[in-house]
Amino acid sequence: MFGIGKIKCSKCGIENDKNDRFCCACGSNLTGAVCSGCGAKIGPGDKFCPECGSSIKPAASDLRSKATPAQPLEESIKMWTRQPADFARRFELEDIKGTFRKHITIEQGTKAIFLQGGKFLGELLPGNYDAGGLLKRIGDLNISEKATVIVLDGSDTRLNFKIGSLRTKESFDSGVRGTITLNVENPILFFTNLMKSRDYISLGDLNEFL
Repeated sequence: MFGIGKIKCSKCGIENDKNDRFCCACGSNLTGAVCSGCGAKIGPGDKFCPECGSSIKPAASDLRSKATPAQPLEESIKMWTRQPADFARRFELEDIKGTFRKHITIEQGTKAIFLQGGKFLGELLPGNYDAGGLLKRIGDLNISEKATVIVLDGSDTRLNFKIGSLRTKESFDSGVRGTITLNVENPILFFTNLMKSRDYISLGDLNEFL
Protein backbone atom coordinates (compact mmCIF):
# COMPACT_ATOMS: atom_id res chain seq x y z
CA MET A 1 0.00 0.00 0.00
CA PHE A 2 1.26 3.46 -0.87
CA GLY A 3 1.18 6.18 1.75
CA ILE A 4 -1.14 9.12 1.17
CA GLY A 5 0.39 11.48 -1.37
CA LYS A 6 3.25 9.08 -2.10
CA ILE A 7 4.79 7.71 -5.29
CA LYS A 8 6.86 4.53 -5.32
CA CYS A 9 10.18 4.52 -7.18
CA SER A 10 10.21 1.82 -9.88
CA LYS A 11 13.97 1.36 -9.46
CA CYS A 12 14.48 0.91 -5.71
CA GLY A 13 10.93 0.74 -4.29
CA ILE A 14 11.31 3.69 -1.91
CA GLU A 15 8.22 5.88 -1.39
CA ASN A 16 8.59 9.57 -2.24
CA ASP A 17 6.31 12.61 -2.06
CA LYS A 18 3.99 12.76 -5.07
CA ASN A 19 5.50 16.13 -6.06
CA ASP A 20 9.10 14.86 -6.02
CA ARG A 21 10.79 14.80 -9.43
CA PHE A 22 13.56 12.40 -8.48
CA CYS A 23 13.80 9.54 -5.97
CA CYS A 24 15.31 10.64 -2.64
CA ALA A 25 17.15 7.29 -2.32
CA CYS A 26 18.56 6.48 -5.77
CA GLY A 27 17.98 9.64 -7.84
CA SER A 28 15.80 7.95 -10.48
CA ASN A 29 13.35 10.09 -12.46
CA LEU A 30 9.85 9.93 -10.94
CA THR A 31 8.07 12.20 -13.39
CA GLY A 32 7.79 9.72 -16.26
CA ALA A 33 7.49 10.84 -19.88
CA VAL A 34 4.93 11.47 -22.62
CA CYS A 35 3.80 8.92 -25.22
CA SER A 36 5.09 9.82 -28.69
CA GLY A 37 1.95 8.33 -30.22
CA CYS A 38 -0.90 10.01 -28.35
CA GLY A 39 0.76 12.44 -25.92
CA ALA A 40 -0.59 10.73 -22.79
CA LYS A 41 1.48 10.85 -19.60
CA ILE A 42 3.58 7.73 -19.03
CA GLY A 43 4.61 6.53 -15.59
CA PRO A 44 8.30 5.83 -14.84
CA GLY A 45 7.73 2.06 -14.84
CA ASP A 46 5.27 1.78 -17.75
CA LYS A 47 6.25 -0.45 -20.67
CA PHE A 48 3.12 0.39 -22.70
CA CYS A 49 1.06 3.58 -23.00
CA PRO A 50 -2.03 3.34 -20.74
CA GLU A 51 -4.10 5.25 -23.35
CA CYS A 52 -3.17 3.87 -26.79
CA GLY A 53 -1.15 0.76 -25.92
CA SER A 54 2.00 1.84 -27.79
CA SER A 55 5.22 0.18 -26.70
CA ILE A 56 7.42 2.51 -24.66
CA LYS A 57 11.05 2.55 -25.71
CA PRO A 58 13.50 3.44 -22.92
CA ALA A 59 15.35 6.72 -23.28
CA ALA A 60 18.99 6.53 -24.24
CA SER A 61 19.96 7.87 -20.82
CA ASP A 62 18.12 4.97 -19.15
CA LEU A 63 20.18 2.47 -21.15
CA ARG A 64 23.48 3.83 -19.86
CA SER A 65 24.85 2.55 -16.57
CA LYS A 66 25.11 5.27 -13.94
CA ALA A 67 28.21 3.68 -12.43
CA THR A 68 30.27 2.58 -15.44
CA PRO A 69 34.05 2.60 -15.00
CA ALA A 70 35.77 5.87 -15.76
CA GLN A 71 37.04 6.18 -19.34
CA PRO A 72 39.96 8.27 -20.64
CA LEU A 73 39.34 11.95 -19.91
CA GLU A 74 39.53 13.08 -23.55
CA GLU A 75 36.57 10.87 -24.49
CA SER A 76 34.65 10.94 -21.22
CA ILE A 77 34.67 14.67 -20.65
CA LYS A 78 33.27 15.19 -24.16
CA MET A 79 30.45 12.72 -23.63
CA TRP A 80 29.81 13.11 -19.89
CA THR A 81 26.28 14.36 -19.32
CA ARG A 82 24.96 14.51 -15.78
CA GLN A 83 22.14 12.03 -15.25
CA PRO A 84 19.71 12.36 -12.31
CA ALA A 85 21.83 9.99 -10.19
CA ASP A 86 25.21 11.56 -11.03
CA PHE A 87 27.07 14.01 -8.80
CA ALA A 88 30.82 13.80 -9.47
CA ARG A 89 33.40 11.76 -11.39
CA ARG A 90 37.17 11.87 -10.91
CA PHE A 91 39.93 11.54 -13.53
CA GLU A 92 43.71 11.39 -13.23
CA LEU A 93 45.07 13.34 -16.18
CA GLU A 94 48.60 12.19 -17.06
CA ASP A 95 49.09 14.01 -20.40
CA ILE A 96 47.42 17.41 -20.17
CA LYS A 97 48.88 18.82 -23.39
CA GLY A 98 48.02 15.70 -25.38
CA THR A 99 44.49 15.53 -24.01
CA PHE A 100 43.74 19.15 -24.85
CA ARG A 101 45.33 18.95 -28.31
CA LYS A 102 41.75 18.49 -29.48
CA HIS A 103 38.85 20.54 -28.20
CA ILE A 104 37.37 19.34 -24.91
CA THR A 105 33.70 20.07 -24.24
CA ILE A 106 32.37 20.71 -20.75
CA GLU A 107 28.64 19.91 -20.89
CA GLN A 108 26.00 22.40 -19.79
CA GLY A 109 25.07 21.98 -16.12
CA THR A 110 28.53 20.65 -15.18
CA LYS A 111 31.97 22.04 -14.38
CA ALA A 112 35.48 20.58 -14.19
CA ILE A 113 37.69 21.47 -11.24
CA PHE A 114 41.48 21.05 -11.49
CA LEU A 115 43.77 20.06 -8.61
CA GLN A 116 47.55 19.68 -8.85
CA GLY A 117 50.13 19.11 -6.15
CA GLY A 118 47.47 19.20 -3.45
CA LYS A 119 46.23 22.64 -4.54
CA PHE A 120 43.03 23.80 -6.20
CA LEU A 121 44.02 25.65 -9.38
CA GLY A 122 40.69 26.60 -10.91
CA GLU A 123 37.70 25.33 -12.81
CA LEU A 124 36.37 25.08 -16.35
CA LEU A 125 32.77 26.15 -16.86
CA PRO A 126 30.58 24.81 -19.71
CA GLY A 127 32.16 25.42 -23.11
CA ASN A 128 34.79 24.20 -25.60
CA TYR A 129 38.49 24.33 -24.69
CA ASP A 130 41.83 23.60 -26.33
CA ALA A 131 45.24 23.78 -24.62
CA GLY A 132 45.41 27.55 -25.08
CA GLY A 133 41.94 28.08 -23.66
CA LEU A 134 42.78 25.81 -20.72
CA LEU A 135 45.89 27.80 -19.78
CA LYS A 136 44.05 31.08 -20.24
CA ARG A 137 41.42 29.90 -17.78
CA ILE A 138 43.82 28.15 -15.35
CA GLY A 139 47.10 30.06 -15.62
CA ASP A 140 48.94 28.27 -12.78
CA LEU A 141 48.45 24.80 -14.29
CA ASN A 142 51.72 22.98 -15.10
CA ILE A 143 50.94 21.04 -18.28
CA SER A 144 54.06 18.88 -17.86
CA GLU A 145 52.76 17.36 -14.61
CA LYS A 146 49.71 15.22 -13.98
CA ALA A 147 46.56 16.73 -12.54
CA THR A 148 43.38 15.52 -10.90
CA VAL A 149 40.15 16.58 -12.59
CA ILE A 150 36.72 16.26 -10.98
CA VAL A 151 33.72 16.74 -13.25
CA LEU A 152 30.65 17.50 -11.17
CA ASP A 153 27.24 19.10 -11.13
CA GLY A 154 27.65 22.84 -11.60
CA SER A 155 24.54 23.93 -9.71
CA ASP A 156 22.98 23.44 -6.29
CA THR A 157 22.04 19.83 -5.58
CA ARG A 158 19.02 19.04 -3.41
CA LEU A 159 18.96 15.94 -1.22
CA ASN A 160 15.82 14.84 0.59
CA PHE A 161 16.21 13.13 3.95
CA LYS A 162 13.99 11.46 6.53
CA ILE A 163 14.49 10.83 10.24
CA GLY A 164 11.95 8.53 11.84
CA SER A 165 11.35 6.82 15.19
CA LEU A 166 11.28 10.09 17.15
CA ARG A 167 8.99 10.86 20.06
CA THR A 168 7.70 14.21 21.24
CA LYS A 169 7.65 15.42 24.83
CA GLU A 170 4.02 14.28 24.93
CA SER A 171 5.13 10.77 23.80
CA PHE A 172 3.70 11.04 20.28
CA ASP A 173 5.49 9.21 17.48
CA SER A 174 7.04 11.68 15.07
CA GLY A 175 9.68 12.15 12.41
CA VAL A 176 11.57 14.76 10.46
CA ARG A 177 11.57 15.26 6.71
CA GLY A 178 13.63 17.92 4.97
CA THR A 179 15.88 18.96 2.11
CA ILE A 180 19.59 19.79 2.15
CA THR A 181 21.11 21.92 -0.62
CA LEU A 182 24.69 21.03 -1.59
CA ASN A 183 27.31 22.98 -3.50
CA VAL A 184 31.06 22.36 -3.54
CA GLU A 185 32.67 25.55 -2.21
CA ASN A 186 35.99 24.03 -1.08
CA PRO A 187 37.28 21.59 -3.75
CA ILE A 188 40.29 20.50 -1.65
CA LEU A 189 38.11 19.41 1.28
CA PHE A 190 35.67 17.75 -1.12
CA PHE A 191 38.51 15.80 -2.73
CA THR A 192 40.23 14.88 0.56
CA ASN A 193 37.10 13.81 2.42
CA LEU A 194 35.01 12.23 -0.35
CA MET A 195 36.84 11.71 -3.66
CA LYS A 196 40.36 10.68 -2.61
CA SER A 197 39.71 6.93 -2.86
CA ARG A 198 36.76 7.09 -5.26
CA ASP A 199 36.35 7.52 -9.00
CA TYR A 200 32.63 8.24 -8.82
CA ILE A 201 30.04 9.64 -6.39
CA SER A 202 26.32 9.32 -6.99
CA LEU A 203 23.42 11.07 -5.29
CA GLY A 204 22.70 7.73 -3.62
CA ASP A 205 26.20 7.82 -2.10
CA LEU A 206 25.55 11.32 -0.76
CA ASN A 207 22.28 10.16 0.81
CA GLU A 208 24.17 7.36 2.55
CA PHE A 209 26.69 9.87 3.89
CA LEU A 210 23.81 11.73 5.54
